[in-house]
Amino acid sequence: MSKSVDKYNKTLDTVESDVKKQIKALNKTLKQTKIFEEKVQMQLEIDKKRFESEKPNVSISVEYSKYNDPDYYRLLYDLRNEGKRMATDFEISGIVIFGNNEKIINHVILNKSSGSLEVPIIENRR
Repeated sequence: MSKSVDKYNKTLDTVESDVKKQIKALNKTLKQTKIFEEKVQMQLEIDKKRFESEKPNVSISVEYSKYNDPDYYRLLYDLRNEGKRMATDFEISGIVIFGNNEKIINHVILNKSSGSLEVPIIENRR
């Protein structure tokens, strides 16, 4: 009977040793996973800052000219993108006010432009 108990004790010692090795390996893996997660989070923050700094910066200038009929105007748009990325799905909306000195003569409400515009970056930028 004592041989049988010794055999079971030896088997249990082996199992216990194996379980300790597995726990040690799992703890190392968990630690490496946490380190990897932290590095990914840091890289994500760096990428977000870079993405924000490279965003499109579109300025719009509007010129107008009158036709013979004072109720009609021609609006000319100039879109300039001084950012580092192309502006896609760009929509224009706003109010253009025509005035003479401090008196408002007329206004035009621009609802969203039909379709989407793409405004490329300015090529000859430094």
